[in-house]
Amino acid sequence: MIKILIVDDNLEYAIKIMNNINKTNQDIQVYNIVENEKKALNILNNRNDIDIVILSLNINTEIEFIKLLKDKEKYKKSIIVISENLYNYNKLCINDIIFSIIYKNINMNEIIKKINELIELKNKIEVEYTVKERIINEILNLNYDMSNLGTQYLVTAIEYIIINMPNKDFNNLKTDVYPFVAEFNNTSVHNVKNNIVRATDKMYCQCEIEKLKKYFHYYNDTKPDTRTIIRTVINKVS
Repeated sequence: MIKILIVDDNLEYAIKIMNNINKTNQDIQVYNIVENEKKALNILNNRNDIDIVILSLNINTEIEFIKLLKDKEKYKKSIIVISENLYNYNKLCINDIIFSIIYKNINMNEIIKKINELIELKNKIEVEYTVKERIINEILNLNYDMSNLGTQYLVTAIEYIIINMPNKDFNNLKTDVYPFVAEFNNTSVHNVKNNIVRATDKMYCQCEIEKLKKYFHYYNDTKPDTRTIIRTVINKVS
């Protein structure tokens, strides 16, 4: 459930937004409507369950609001500004927490469309976070060292396959997966491969033999290769 806070000094307009939101998406809850930045900051700086803020005040108040918002990382790309005048909003455009700035007099359907775009983005981020969390749990279960660079590359590779390959299928790690991991981490494919192999060697030395046999359904003490590790973790996470 996505929770939205509406901050607008025009209560009638705020209620109009709320009613249109409620009509279009059942997975959204308008947590509250407040008429000024102080009440909004009191909520956002003391709660952690608000996902999106609809902000419609004057430009100076909005700049001050953003300045005083404590957890800017949490609200990155989470605020939609609705304004009657777009000419003075350059300072807000470059701020990381602003998802979009909308002209107040456009059709309400366009405003709701932009809100739904942000909701889709939030849902995607939530799915990606959940997937990564489950991958890390599996990797830790195998006694991989999360501080190891190769382990981090391995997590990124598995996450990439799950999210971007619908059939979870890849022909060649070196050509299908490692280039993305290398680009994401500003390194080479060769480094990605070698670091993952080293991290796996370390894991194999530290993990109990019986745990490995059970995890990979092996009968003998065998070090799993990278492809086997990735496929097994994907099966367990999926």
